[in-house]
Amino acid sequence: MISPRIQVSVKGPFKGPLDYSCDFPVQAGQRVWVPLGSRKVIGLVVGLADAATDAPSLKAVEAVVDENPIVTPQILTLIQRLADYYHQPLGLIVDLALPSLLLRGRVYDEKLAKSKPHSTTSSQLIS
Repeated sequence: MISPRIQVSVKGPFKGPLDYSCDFPVQAGQRVWVPLGSRKVIGLVVGLADAATDAPSLKAVEAVVDENPIVTPQILTLIQRLADYYHQPLGLIVDLALPSLLLRGRVYDEKLAKSKPHSTTSSQLIS
């Protein structure tokens, strides 16, 4: 069976994203659960690979966490540029860019994110 191939960024000493087969509809910017060695980790889909591949040759995505992408294409481009500029693994920059709860698999709630007021504003910091 031929499965679409996606590129997933995971935290680790990997220069670029890792390829996984995926039977779920996904877009760049969505989080997925993927196997990495003997454990399962959250990864960020950073793109679709060029070609489909045979399913046994790649590990498969376990589950898709988000219904919609939580990272915009502009932020993905910024993350990639930061990784290139600082010569750091892409997964490390993703880990720094996203809140830790999202990296642990917590479901992103857009209403909650918009409703929580910030504790201090810039004008309060200046005065």
